[in-house]
Amino acid sequence: MMSKSVLGGALLALFATVAGAQPVILELINEYPATAISGEADAFFAEAVRRKSDDRIEIRPIPDAKSGLRSRDQLKAVTEGRFAMADSVGGTLGEESPVFMLSSLPFITPSLVDARILFELALPLYEQLFAERRQKLLYAVPWPPSGIWSAAPLDSIAALGALKVRTYDKTGTDVLARVTSAASIVSFSDLDPKLQAGEMNAVLSSGDGGAGRQMWKYLRHFSDINYAVPLSFASISLTAWESLDDAGRAALSEAALETSERQWTALAARLSENYSRMRANGVTIDAKPPADVLSALRKRPIRR
Repeated sequence: MMSKSVLGGALLALFATVAGAQPVILELINEYPATAISGEADAFFAEAVRRKSDDRIEIRPIPDAKSGLRSRDQLKAVTEGRFAMADSVGGTLGEESPVFMLSSLPFITPSLVDARILFELALPLYEQLFAERRQKLLYAVPWPPSGIWSAAPLDSIAALGALKVRTYDKTGTDVLARVTSAASIVSFSDLDPKLQAGEMNAVLSSGDGGAGRQMWKYLRHFSDINYAVPLSFASISLTAWESLDDAGRAALSEAALETSERQWTALAARLSENYSRMRANGVTIDAKPPADVLSALRKRPIRR
């Protein structure tokens, strides 16, 4: 039988080992700023994981493309094990599967409620796409509805036709190329020099959070066309996921669910906050763009 002194020493040694154990560190990369809605979701998730894992797991967000990768490259980087986790805008992953662009299809979700219904219906497909790439989908981040930022007011068909606009996926490029001077996909982190040089005079985006600061330096008008409610997807490599114990995986799952619910609930308030911030920084918001402009944007191309 083990003596009390030996048992006490063993327990002290075990406590010292546990207390001195280093936390598991998982890096979470994101192209967008920490103040954008997806960046804030990542920070919320990281704190929730810390709390739920009793400091055993540390999520380290790497925002603002500081990983050196754009959204379109992040999915592959996680599959290849270069990073454990990524939060990527779905529309940029269209070359992987058109399903990733579902949330950015134009004018199919007229309300935030509709956008969530679409997400929940498509969730099994999203989960399957990540599983096929050796990843687990953790949470999705809905962005405020996309509108058009422009240097001049978007008050006529002629003004629409004069736009040289940045888009975030192929669908947006196809839609806007029909009615503008030029439309092309540009990663957010590559956008500023193009606006500064005048190569572009418009951006399809919500301009959420810190993203707005980059645009209102050059584009002082925002047209609320309610184009789409795009999603970002946060995922973890299955290698990293399977390396965690049951308690660790439970902590991540619970934190992910809490993050997703928070983001959907906060979306309406976030939109109002964005508009207040934009107006405070001299942006004119057109909540009711001209009917002929909206009609031109919504018109479906003729199929030959």
